[in-house]
Amino acid sequence: AGEEGRHGKRRSRARLSMEEAKHEFLHAKLKIAGALERFRRRLSGDTVAEDIRQSPEVNSLRFSALDEDDEIPSSVTGARRPEGAVYPCHRPAPGAVPPPNTWSDAVLGSAFLVRGEQYLTNRRKYPSQAAMFEVFQIEAYRTDLRALNIARLLNVTGDTVSGLPTTCLINVMIPDYSPSLMKSTRTISDGKGVSVVIHARMTEETRAALAAGSTAPEYRLLRAYLRAEGDEEAGLLGDHHPHHHKVRRQTKMIAHIDGLEHLGYFQRTALAKGNGKPFLVDRCGIMYPVAADGVFEVDVDVHNFQAMAVKGLDMSKNMLKSLVVDIALLLEGQEVAELPERVLATFRLFHPDFNNVKCHLDDLMALNGWRKELAS
Repeated sequence: AGEEGRHGKRRSRARLSMEEAKHEFLHAKLKIAGALERFRRRLSGDTVAEDIRQSPEVNSLRFSALDEDDEIPSSVTGARRPEGAVYPCHRPAPGAVPPPNTWSDAVLGSAFLVRGEQYLTNRRKYPSQAAMFEVFQIEAYRTDLRALNIARLLNVTGDTVSGLPTTCLINVMIPDYSPSLMKSTRTISDGKGVSVVIHARMTEETRAALAAGSTAPEYRLLRAYLRAEGDEEAGLLGDHHPHHHKVRRQTKMIAHIDGLEHLGYFQRTALAKGNGKPFLVDRCGIMYPVAADGVFEVDVDVHNFQAMAVKGLDMSKNMLKSLVVDIALLLEGQEVAELPERVLATFRLFHPDFNNVKCHLDDLMALNGWRKELAS
């Protein structure tokens, strides 16, 4: 038994070493991609907006620097926001530690490895092209229940290009309770939580390509995603799983987590396994396509992720404030005509502290003179 135990420990250490080697390999690929991107932009004369910041405090491989006096987009028009609801956009000086619950829009699309044009045959991934949407605001609210279709409460509007909405809201609904591991997959979990709302708008490149009728794979896929069959029936109820159109089942996200060394062994090991790996949000993704208002909302319902994942998040919640997280939203290319993939939007969260979200959704309702029933 003792001999078997020693062999088991050696196998565990070998598996851990393999995971660390894979992580280091990915880290090196990202560094090379960043260096090539930097070199290309220097040749073209664009060395400011997309240059990569070198900082000892945060992983700088995916961070593009902007001058301190560069304009940061202001809040969107629409409903008035309670003080503290909108997270500041922060661009720290080299060596500075960013404050908790701040964010940055300066994350390169090339930071994320996505499926290449020949992925179905060679399984290779490459750095993505630039994001098709740019994030310009993030806000967060405590909620008593899941805040579905939050765009109508925030009164967000946009315009359209070729009949497609140009403003995208990503509403990540995070539970603030300990989930049951015995819950049936048919049971909808709901309760207190936090809604982190990311506002993004189409880049000028994306607008121009859609207006010109581009047939590139990423634009064909985006058209199908934003204007899918069955949207007329979805209305305010939303497009839930199983979705009306195949492309809506291809929503996925990637999260790069920096700062794992600040966590305990078990949390560090658990998060390292999924670090940088894409995951589909098909079953827990709800879309609210309101083309008339120029807005498309994607609700990511973390309440109803797999029970073990929600339990792990609940156990690690107090430690998230020591981390820096880069996040990308994209559509999974599943056919030759849908490849290569390209990220839709990217952003960075500095030290997210969901226990310290200052505003409740009721504060937004009261400030704008709305009845609480509108939030349900």
